[in-house]
Amino acid sequence: MSFHVYPDPQTDPLSVAAGATAFTPIAQLTGPPVVADSYNKMMFIRVAMFAGASPPTLLVKAGTGDPVAATTFTTAVYRQPGTNGADYVGDVQLLNDANNVYRIRMGFDRDTAETWQLGITNTDGASREFTWVVAQSESETAQPWIVVTPAALPYHSLVNQSIDQSVQVSNKGTGSLSVTGVSPALPSGFAVSTALPVAVDPSGTQSIAVTFTAPAAPPAPNGATLGTANLTTSPADSTAGTSAGHNQQLSLTATTQRLEVVLLLDDSGSMSWDALGTILPPNSPSSRWSELASATNQFLDLLAHFGQNRGRFGIARFPAGDPLNPATYDIVPMTDIPDVAGMATAQAAVAAIQPLGGTPMGDGLDRVLAPATSYFGTDALSVNADRRWLILMSDGAYNSGTHNPLEFIAPPTGTAPAGTSLAEKNVDLFAVAYGVDGHTDVNHVLMKQLADGSDNGQVSNVDDAGTTASQLALALRDTIKSGLTPASSPLDPSAVFVFVEGAENRHEVTLTQYDSRAAFVISWNRPDASRLRLELLTPGCECITPENAGQGRFAGVTFRSTDRSQMYLIDPEFLDPGPIEVDVKTDTAEDTTAVARAVTPRGTSGGGTSPDARFGTWTFVITSPPPIILLAEGGQGSDGVPSGGVVDTEHYVYDVIVDSTLRLEASQDESTYFAGDQIGLSARLTAGGRPVTGASVSLSTTTPAQSFANWLAALTVPADALKRAQEILAGQDATPILIKQLGAQLAGLTFDGGQHRVTLPMTDPDGDGTYRATFTDTSVPEHYTFYVTATGVTEDGVAFRREARQETFVQVRPVAAATLLDVHQTVAGEAQVTVVPRDQFGNVLLIDPATAGGFGVLAPGGKLGGLVSNLDGSYTTTVTFDPKHQPDIGLQFGGVEVIKPKPVPPVGKLHYPDRVDSFQAGQIKAANQHDEPKDVLGTVVDKPDGVFLALGAGGNVVVSFTRQVILASGDDDITVFVHPDTDLRSYRVEAYSLERRKWVPLGESVGVTESFSLRDAKLKLTLAVKVTDTSRRTRDANAVPLSAPGVSVRGIGVTKTSKDLPCDRRDLPDWFPW
Repeated sequence: MSFHVYPDPQTDPLSVAAGATAFTPIAQLTGPPVVADSYNKMMFIRVAMFAGASPPTLLVKAGTGDPVAATTFTTAVYRQPGTNGADYVGDVQLLNDANNVYRIRMGFDRDTAETWQLGITNTDGASREFTWVVAQSESETAQPWIVVTPAALPYHSLVNQSIDQSVQVSNKGTGSLSVTGVSPALPSGFAVSTALPVAVDPSGTQSIAVTFTAPAAPPAPNGATLGTANLTTSPADSTAGTSAGHNQQLSLTATTQRLEVVLLLDDSGSMSWDALGTILPPNSPSSRWSELASATNQFLDLLAHFGQNRGRFGIARFPAGDPLNPATYDIVPMTDIPDVAGMATAQAAVAAIQPLGGTPMGDGLDRVLAPATSYFGTDALSVNADRRWLILMSDGAYNSGTHNPLEFIAPPTGTAPAGTSLAEKNVDLFAVAYGVDGHTDVNHVLMKQLADGSDNGQVSNVDDAGTTASQLALALRDTIKSGLTPASSPLDPSAVFVFVEGAENRHEVTLTQYDSRAAFVISWNRPDASRLRLELLTPGCECITPENAGQGRFAGVTFRSTDRSQMYLIDPEFLDPGPIEVDVKTDTAEDTTAVARAVTPRGTSGGGTSPDARFGTWTFVITSPPPIILLAEGGQGSDGVPSGGVVDTEHYVYDVIVDSTLRLEASQDESTYFAGDQIGLSARLTAGGRPVTGASVSLSTTTPAQSFANWLAALTVPADALKRAQEILAGQDATPILIKQLGAQLAGLTFDGGQHRVTLPMTDPDGDGTYRATFTDTSVPEHYTFYVTATGVTEDGVAFRREARQETFVQVRPVAAATLLDVHQTVAGEAQVTVVPRDQFGNVLLIDPATAGGFGVLAPGGKLGGLVSNLDGSYTTTVTFDPKHQPDIGLQFGGVEVIKPKPVPPVGKLHYPDRVDSFQAGQIKAANQHDEPKDVLGTVVDKPDGVFLALGAGGNVVVSFTRQVILASGDDDITVFVHPDTDLRSYRVEAYSLERRKWVPLGESVGVTESFSLRDAKLKLTLAVKVTDTSRRTRDANAVPLSAPGVSVRGIGVTKTSKDLPCDRRDLPDWFPW
């Protein structure tokens, strides 16, 4: 080899910071001078800078001589400092080439061997990368330095699908290169789809597309196809390796997947009601089931359009049509995904369902997941390779059936045995929770737990009154856009149509050459098939209508409609009538002007489009068929909604879904969030598999002002309204929470949560096309929807807009400091335990304890009864135990201890004070209805619930025994029994020390029944106990004075007393009689 490539080792270019200078030793290689006899010999160096605009300063240094900057003039070089003639080596000269390449000629005066260093000063404003070559001839200094990024290309393809991804081939060397092919040949299914050769100049980058065409079935054992090959170049890059900074290797991994799509639909009796819970006649077009049937009809059309011949689907329901016939869970047993026309049978089967009965969600899950009846494949290839989605829709809480839904998610939240959970079966559960606050008892927490407990699930909430039908349709469409098929969404906003004469709404959207299949959709809410009419204008101003779709030149367009939607399905051949062929010159031994024909696949950007392609701006044209009924005259606000009168309007959603390689994929950094957690969101933007940088990406959300659960828990519903609600819902598919909601509605009590909109910029900190933002305002546990919008231009000049949506339900995670746990013993061996779980923000936990995995009272040493919700954020259970062995009682949530189990005070064995030495009532005294000091005395066993002493804000009480003192005996010398209030009321406990002649603190409590130790305070005994309120609570949330202000004390028990006075009576304090 007569040349040497640097840096050495040749793994990465040399990075030089802005303004910095780096010197590197180089070996001397010499040859004849360019001009004969001009020098004795000559060394040739060629330097390349990757990117940048400001030329570097290049220096050479011989021996220990001074560095000499190379310029276009010849400059003398000396091997020692200074300019002593005896140290003269020769002259250096710089010649500038194109593409940030610089040639250095070092002419030698004599035939000497020197030691050399090359210096590079980066004069650019940013760090730059450099390579260089030293050679015996100038031609040999032109050498390529190839960098392939990414070095690994992952493909996730459905069967029979082609996916195009690209690598960037950069040349960071000093000479041009041409990519000519791959070696060895790529595995079956892979092909280079960019016409070769592709020339890459120094400091240049070109894209090479590699297409994977998936087989008709995933290969065993896991659907993976692997391959490794090198890009071959001319000239060859002899120093390329496998490092990230200098490589020519392609590592290809393709996973071929079949679709396994299962819809599990709630057809309980409440699905026959309307969105606000009004019980309707059978087959009402306004029912929840009618909305679901319309949404499912549209979803099945889309599944056929984007998923035909790519897998299987099935539809099941709960409850079964006939409780004695398990087969009636099945609406559509698993079958191949047909074309759009072939979906008619499934759509008719859904429409024919008559909702009835309870909500046995667990039984429905068992039907589609149990091995004997599984809708999903149970073989290893299906589990390991297939794209498996379970779309669960429900409007209510699990309230009947044999199986608990928690049986299908792993511990600690669930109870699934090893190997049987949704996650272990690689099933993604997409939960659609239908529930307008105040009008449904949908269990948001359970739906979120099921999604989180699956492989990679998501939740969508349908909860806006008046638009539930269009929301539900959008929620099902979101499954298409969330990874079920390769579809993406350029936009899915909402709008309002105002029914006035000549009304017309138009919305524009751009389809690009990256898009190969599309669906244009509008969904509205009123069940009227002629409510709105959709027409499309193509970029060439062709008008597509329901009447001409599928005819003539519009044969590649299919029109579909329901009573709440219209949709056009656009085939790839209509968007781009044919892949185009481009002429590419190639070099051959026979003819250097030979022409190759290269085909550019649809959905790529490598070679343009056919002349008849319909890429560009499409327009939704939305009208309403006549006659227009004008209800009343009125103006129109800036948002299109009428003002100053009553005009008929319709809220609708317009949506475009495309099968595209220009994708925006949004995700959250965690599957579960609790109030106070930061929510990290990321959005990966790619075009043809390449990252898209420099885009404008934003994140917006509407932040809830208050929690519906907090409102409902604190609400007192009048008894007559509650009674009427019970009568209305008697025998219906209703839970106690729904009855309370209806009672509130009947009493005219409505929830107005309020919300405000927040918009944040998303940034690309790593420059890899992944944009990130963090949302921090999560103190309210509610439903949050995040909208990501990305606009920009791809590197090949394609303008785009992409939108994505993410949803989550922020939950409540109780903390010990805010959670109340009260143990109320009425008889020996039995205790009633009440817990009020709260988080650090005071949010309550309002859930069904039967389906709240990992939540409950802990009672080692005792036997627990069922945990019952009191519908106010508190929960009650009974613990029975051997009176001789007191159990420990605590609380867990999510399988984690919130309150560590503590011993239950042995109420039957305790001694209770019989004397109140003093009571200083706190504020508000006039409002206190529990201010009788004597109520704190005596045993708590069998003491009525309403008998207790409220200390008032800052008040205190001192109690003692007649002719007895209290002795230290262990950790639980003194127990304060607290009557639970609506919130925790903290207090302090003190004991009087005879030796110190003062009150000594024993400790403080957050406001629960708690025991305290004299020994820990270094006391052997005490005469009396003082309890002081430290909560200072006087009024409720509405500023109404409390009837029991401050902490409420039911009694005080002590473990051991003595009648022996340990001092002379004259030493007793004046307030303490003996």
